[in-house]
Amino acid sequence: MTSVFSKVLFHFLSKALSPYVSNLDANTLKLSVFSGLVELNNLQLRPDAFKDLNLPVTVLAGSIGKITLRLTWTKLLGTPIVVTVEDVYALLAPSADVKYDKDKEEKLAAQLKQELLRQYAELVEAAAKAGKKKSGAASTADDDSLLSNKTLFRIINNLQLQIARVHVRFEDAGLQTGAVPMAVGIVVRELSVRSADEYWQHIECGNDALKARKMIRLDDLEVYWDTQLPTTAFLGATAQASQLCTFFSAPKPHYRVLQPLSVDGRLTLNKKPGPDEPQHDVMLTVQDFTLRLNREQYLGLLHSVDYVSWLALRASL
Repeated sequence: MTSVFSKVLFHFLSKALSPYVSNLDANTLKLSVFSGLVELNNLQLRPDAFKDLNLPVTVLAGSIGKITLRLTWTKLLGTPIVVTVEDVYALLAPSADVKYDKDKEEKLAAQLKQELLRQYAELVEAAAKAGKKKSGAASTADDDSLLSNKTLFRIINNLQLQIARVHVRFEDAGLQTGAVPMAVGIVVRELSVRSADEYWQHIECGNDALKARKMIRLDDLEVYWDTQLPTTAFLGATAQASQLCTFFSAPKPHYRVLQPLSVDGRLTLNKKPGPDEPQHDVMLTVQDFTLRLNREQYLGLLHSVDYVSWLALRASL
């Protein structure tokens, strides 16, 4: 039973994570059915993990240290679902700075083709099933849809999320872009999303059938922008994602554009919105924060905007 359940779970995890990680296989999955623990370790980010953002960047090195899922299989809708993500590191570079690798490009193209074929097959199958339904089955379909929405809403109501230690660094040595050599980093120490009751007190499971309330806490968000760096300061294509973790264990001096910032938030999801109750209601409380931008950073920002605009124009031709 454990083996069969593991294969089914791996199928769903693979479908969700495969566009972003490259080494997802059964060996990276640790599953304990009785304790309700699912664990994925040492996932490597794909070079095109950020393609959905339509940015001219590629991932030189990137990893997710651990993804943990804790839940009770027999009481999925009545117990908390805790998702923990730890140690997310990514080193990015302009696409123009990356040397052309024919084998790698052909492999990525083949993977994209297979993904498109899979999605097309799913659409064809779904259309075929929809065509076989009789007009008299409309009420049944509505009931199924309603049940699905109820189930999804209960899962969201019980979901608790924690993301710890995120460091995304973008390096531009200016070899292809002509920009002033720079390194820009976004760092988050911790992000947590927890369920709350109507008085905004933490609870393990949401018990409101119509509203899901989430307390959001963001700790130590900061942005640094280092300019005029020597060649030795760049990690480069041979870097390992683990080198980025030193920001937390042995921090080095950086020129912070945004000083460490903490944010508290309240998110309300309303299942039955009305004129006076929106479907999504967000309230954020931000402490005093400081933004600093020197001349070199300002010029680098202008150059980066021009470069992205040029690439977008070239892609449209």
